[in-house]
Amino acid sequence: MVKISTLILPSNTYPSIRNSKIQKKIFSKNGIKNIHWYKQGTTEQLQNKDANQIGNNLFINASDDSLGMGHKTIKAMEWLLINSDFEFLFRTNTSSYFSEDRLSKFISE
Repeated sequence: MVKISTLILPSNTYPSIRNSKIQKKIFSKNGIKNIHWYKQGTTEQLQNKDANQIGNNLFINASDDSLGMGHKTIKAMEWLLINSDFEFLFRTNTSSYFSEDRLSKFISE
């Protein structure tokens, strides 16, 4: 099986908050491990770092507004390059569902 790291972009609005909770339940039941919900972090969450992972939440020192989305995504990818072992990166958002098994099969073919 290929090594996939997944970044999921949530927002602090409905229905993203609801969807994040449901995704986390489904993906944890399915045993998906290398998955990160990334968003703007508070000073406390960042702990004097540019990016800090707490559980499966990756807090980024970047704005959560739509203009900061690209910058936040780049910072999340930079963090992954240093802190995660993967061959493929899959980036999505909370309005999507994916099957890791099918994604892995698609990449392998």
